[in-house]
Amino acid sequence: MQWVIQPKFNQNKWQWVVGTEYLINESAIKNYTNNKGVAGMIQADDIVYTRQGFLFTQWSFKPTQKLLLNAGISLNQQVYEFKSLLLMNQPLLKRKIQSPISPRFTLNYSLNANLNLYGIIARGFSAPSLAEIRPSDGNFYPQLNAEQGWNAEIGIKGSLLNDQVLLDVSFYSFQLKNAIVRRVDLNGNEYFVNAGATKQNGLEVMIKYILVKDSKERKYNIDFTNSFSFQPYRFTNYQQGGTVFNGNPITGVPKFIWASTLNLSHTNGWAFNISANLTSRISLNDAATVYAEGYELLQAKLSKQFKWKQSYFQLFVGGDNLLNQSYSLGNDINAVGNRYYNPAPTRNGYMGIRINLQ
Repeated sequence: MQWVIQPKFNQNKWQWVVGTEYLINESAIKNYTNNKGVAGMIQADDIVYTRQGFLFTQWSFKPTQKLLLNAGISLNQQVYEFKSLLLMNQPLLKRKIQSPISPRFTLNYSLNANLNLYGIIARGFSAPSLAEIRPSDGNFYPQLNAEQGWNAEIGIKGSLLNDQVLLDVSFYSFQLKNAIVRRVDLNGNEYFVNAGATKQNGLEVMIKYILVKDSKERKYNIDFTNSFSFQPYRFTNYQQGGTVFNGNPITGVPKFIWASTLNLSHTNGWAFNISANLTSRISLNDAATVYAEGYELLQAKLSKQFKWKQSYFQLFVGGDNLLNQSYSLGNDINAVGNRYYNPAPTRNGYMGIRINLQ
């Protein structure tokens, strides 16, 4: 629910928005003994009630045709109530998570009709999720606090050369406190703890080239997209027991990712794309003593779309991991017994049909 106030005349000059949201959720969670894929004895039978309230206001002001300013503020509150149905007469365990006041300031300056320069300064807030406050070990963790921190970002986005080149470049600096970090117990069950502070400075770049656009003379499109993420994130205040991890790379985050995709499509329904992904090595424990090596993925897909009456059918065939790399898309972080690795498939192919009924 929100209210919008703005002048009747010259409506583009300023605007004031006030709004609120309130969400209620009930989750039933059960855990069973795993007998070779068959559910065995019940281990946990829990109910978790979640209530979340959100109040915000924002002022938008356009002093000139090229400049737009925004200033906003929000208040958040989240309440968890937990009860085990296996324990007789257990009262509801309650945890109220209230955020600090979260301001946000932004500006957007139009360099021309197609290119914009922007800046953001904001205080962020993220309450622990249901899967974090009641994880797979079956326990309730009311001591978890919300992650919070300040973020500053500057960037430029838009198009060049008559929309032939699409551009989005941003640099950001995010200082996070009370970071929520995954842990694994001796039985392999996960749980989460607040683990001090992190520094997350990074760069993101996306450039898309429209090489050929369909027209009366050409019945096909060709575009090429490059994206790059540089994220040398670090722990700045993180200690576990007597071990200090200050300065270590944040667990599970690669330092850089480069992705490129070439798309070709024809108006008669044929399409082909090939993509490459280069990901650097990833630290798998907080001590930064174990790493998953970097990898280079190459994927390709060919498809043909047909129309029959009001329905669409698409036949497709493709190949994945064409360079036959040894890698994982789901390593276990801080795994007990050094069980970090979950190998992804080696070189493989697939085919199928997709049906869209109108």
